[in-house]
Amino acid sequence: MRSNAEPLPPLKTDRATSAASLGAPHSSDIPYALGNLDLMKDHEWTAADRETSRVMQGYFVNFIKTGNPNGEGLPEWPWLQASLPHVMQIDGSSHAIPEPNLKRYILLDSLFARAEDAN
Repeated sequence: MRSNAEPLPPLKTDRATSAASLGAPHSSDIPYALGNLDLMKDHEWTAADRETSRVMQGYFVNFIKTGNPNGEGLPEWPWLQASLPHVMQIDGSSHAIPEPNLKRYILLDSLFARAEDAN
């Protein structure tokens, strides 16, 4: 989940140059979530990739078991606060960050409310 890091190493195809400019493609989180990076031989996985996978799996397991992603050995995932929304950036050094798209969500909420009022 290299959302704010460099994109995945290019696939071994003739489209490698255009793939590098796309960033993290759809479903690129699945090998991290399932912990099967080593089954994908077309990428050179790093220690940061393996740490990302470990943290992601830990959050998923904890959430499934308890409804709370937090647990021993994992960075603290803060509870959602409407006054100060944060999201979890899961990467080689996972941490909570302020919601980067907050203005967009506020705008979309206001447009939806207007559309609902018009009906």
